[in-house]
Amino acid sequence: MRSGKLLAYDTDLVTFPVTKTRASIHRDQATGAVQVTLPGDVLFAIDSAELSPDATTALGDALNAIRQARAASIVVDGHTDNTGDDDRNQALSLERAQTVANWLVAHGVPQPLVSAHGWGSSRPIASNDDPAGRQRNRRAEITIVAHSRA
Repeated sequence: MRSGKLLAYDTDLVTFPVTKTRASIHRDQATGAVQVTLPGDVLFAIDSAELSPDATTALGDALNAIRQARAASIVVDGHTDNTGDDDRNQALSLERAQTVANWLVAHGVPQPLVSAHGWGSSRPIASNDDPAGRQRNRRAEITIVAHSRA
């Protein structure tokens, strides 16, 4: 914690403010990769791959993390809850991941570093049995693999 209002995670690679975005940040101790999880309700309306007005702040913070990490590769994974048709969820998760990847590229991340994958509802992080769990499962995850410091 850096100050009373600003939470930050110092990962040796990234200092990432999370108060505006409600993002969660995790660093894999074995690989050094940083994972930024952005809730879907911050980025997208329900059943949409169009970025919401609030998405700019969240994605801007992710972009800062990418720049600070000296990223060697960025993987954007899209996820949905289990409501609706599996084929639609798969397509929607990929469309959302591609939307986030395209935004990053449009804002200066070199396109060859970025890949997008859609996982539909196959990788939940919470139960889909209640609205709160389904909301947590609707998300985009950005995994940042940094260049080696050596």
